[in-house]
Amino acid sequence: MCSFTQRVACQTLFKLQAVAYSAAKHLLLSQVAGLDVGWGQRLDLQLNAKSQRFELERELPVGKFPYKFIFDDVWTYSADHPTLLDGDSINNYVEVMGNMSNPKINAARARLLSEEGLMEQEERETIINWLETCDSV
Repeated sequence: MCSFTQRVACQTLFKLQAVAYSAAKHLLLSQVAGLDVGWGQRLDLQLNAKSQRFELERELPVGKFPYKFIFDDVWTYSADHPTLLDGDSINNYVEVMGNMSNPKINAARARLLSEEGLMEQEERETIINWLETCDSV
């Protein structure tokens, strides 16, 4: 059985819990792929001695992140987690929402996501500065 917990915020602690250890003593490797690292990398799940479950805690930015569990090189999804269909593949996913408690952020979100999508000069300058920083890395 798998379960997960998350706190909704701009940076979210995403905690995966998979397979009770007593039911998985024969497993050599418990991993997850996807999330914010993509399908080409695998993140190891660590055994939590207290809960006797394999876990991964990871900070995630705002966004929607598909993932799959990998147990001894067998890729699978969990019916206990939210799922989405991607072509012929069923993946689990976590969706991290932004902080909805800040009225200024809520107003900016509504304005930017409207049909007009008007960006203020300060927002434009912030993005330009960020992009220029990215170019120099």
